Amino acid sequence: MWITNRVLDYQYLNDTSRNFYHKFKVRRKEAVDDADYSLDYSLVQAYADGETAGNLVTPFEDIYGVEHNYKNWSKKENTLSVFDPSMKITKATTIYAYYENNKPKVDKARVDLADTIQNAKDLLGNPYLKAGEADTISSKILEAMDTLAWARDILDKDGIDHRRMANYAELQQAIDGLLDVINRYSNISNGRLSDRVRRTGGASGGGNSSAGRGSILLTPGEKNTTNNKATLEGSNVTSLYSELTESGRQIL
Repeated sequence: MWITNRVLDYQYLNDTSRNFYHKFKVRRKEAVDDADYSLDYSLVQAYADGETAGNLVTPFEDIYGVEHNYKNWSKKENTLSVFDPSMKITKATTIYAYYENNKPKVDKARVDLADTIQNAKDLLGNPYLKAGEADTISSKILEAMDTLAWARDILDKDGIDHRRMANYAELQQAIDGLLDVINRYSNISNGRLSDRVRRTGGASGGGNSSAGRGSILLTPGEKNTTNNKATLEGSNVTSLYSELTESGRQIL
């Protein structure tokens, strides 16, 4: 008996009519590719012959975003043990279409994305970020969280049901997008910190010194406006992150 199992395909979940079953009798110690069985075996070959997929669909994705790729006909269901059609048949034999999958990669990407989201959230607490920069990071975080939350029968932020969880490429795209803003604004904020240390000598602004009080963190050539101030009053850091939180705009 020859079997494929397509019920895992998220597009046709549990639709057994899309599976391939073909059963025929072979005399003991004869092979399926012997001339007497050419008609029956040709149906198998037309569907998927060796490593070449015919009518068999590959790859396909399951509801968890895992991709399944057909490799060959196998004597075992869960491990690849390639079936040789010239092998002499001595007992009832079931042959399975064997698929490899990328579940380990998808699982790791999901963990990596969750960790990257947390790193981006941590960056929002940086006092050297400006309001618009924090908004950009927040927007990317929301996009990434939305991708991570995809599931069958669940609508995303745009009202779309993807009918499956995000696949590896989609997870990695979300990771790359977050890393881009994390690296960009980490570098910018670190530059502002370094510039302040150069200008103030690292003074905390304590005592009677005015150093560090009301310091304005600007990029080269940037004008001083009320929208781009991040002030340091003594050891008290008044950050745009806290301002966002207090105003209710920071929702993460």
